[in-house]
Amino acid sequence: MPLKSVAWSEKGMRSHENEDAFLSMPDQGLFALADGVGSGESSAVAANMLMDCLCEQLSGTDITQDKILHAIDAANFAIFRLAQQPGHVGMATTLAMAWVSGDWVHCHYVGDSRIYGYRQGRLVQLSEDHVAISSVSGAREKHKITRAVGIQDQVNVDSKSFSWTDSDRLLLTSDGVSDKVNEADILELIESPDLLTAIDRIRGLIQLSVERGGRDDKTAVYIF
Repeated sequence: MPLKSVAWSEKGMRSHENEDAFLSMPDQGLFALADGVGSGESSAVAANMLMDCLCEQLSGTDITQDKILHAIDAANFAIFRLAQQPGHVGMATTLAMAWVSGDWVHCHYVGDSRIYGYRQGRLVQLSEDHVAISSVSGAREKHKITRAVGIQDQVNVDSKSFSWTDSDRLLLTSDGVSDKVNEADILELIESPDLLTAIDRIRGLIQLSVERGGRDDKTAVYIF
């Protein structure tokens, strides 16, 4: 069954422009999201560079795991080089990527953008947040990501694979969404009989994060 996807991205009140970016290539089963890191406009540059590089290197090809990792490495080095130039120092980006191939979904991620999987009434976070943890309380420290694309000349990507069926669903989110909504909220929106379309579900998720005081950029990609 061909994959479908819907996405919604909205600028938050904290930034001058939307520093999130996303990529949807349903014909090849590839979906990705990036959340720019850094100050000023350079963070948006990093996020868009990553999505553009992935699209350029993977579009129209027979995708493999090796090709994906090579594309991420190439994007990382390009962002890292630009980040050495005045006006771009310190720019980087997170990455959350899912590639559905046959009976498997392959997840690749860096930073704190998330990948969720939904199956038969159960929602699970498939990715892990690369964030600093307080030694005192164990609470997550906001804006303290420990990995990002473009920070160094080489990038440490986490990769995991999971089984996939036609009834499964995927959700990619930036932290502008996941910081304000929990898994119970997401599950309720996915299963809500009152929301008839996929785009309604995604818009509802974004709106809920706004209502809860979210000021960061917010992006969600829903794959079904």
